[in-house]
Amino acid sequence: MARDDRPVAPNDLYEVVTLVDVGTVVELLRRVIAAVEALGLDVLAVIDYSGDAFDIGLGMQETKLVLFASALLVSKLVLARPDIGLELPLGLLIRDEQDGRVSLSYHDPGSLARRHRLADDEARELRIIERIAEASRRVP
Repeated sequence: MARDDRPVAPNDLYEVVTLVDVGTVVELLRRVIAAVEALGLDVLAVIDYSGDAFDIGLGMQETKLVLFASALLVSKLVLARPDIGLELPLGLLIRDEQDGRVSLSYHDPGSLARRHRLADDEARELRIIERIAEASRRVP
């Protein structure tokens, strides 16, 4: 597929995929980290939004963001499409829901591919987030 250098339309918004699971945020976080590492990727950070909110006196459902990547994945994509560096590393947001379940959310890789006009082979690189999300869930 040829590269499309037209500017991205302002209404080309991100699509977010949210999967619901059972258990706790900590359990799901452990499974996400294990899935990331099993695929040879690096966990770059775990941001504890709810912990930070607590530290400043705000209440928040338990919420954590896992950022992960590989040097090869990031380098290939940024070399081909420098602006995609704004979207990387990939991230999975884990949070408690009001109904007692936990959720796992991420930017839809197809949406990111359209937003940055990625070629098919480049877009396939982003689909790894779907594999990690599915491998991390207890509920199929």
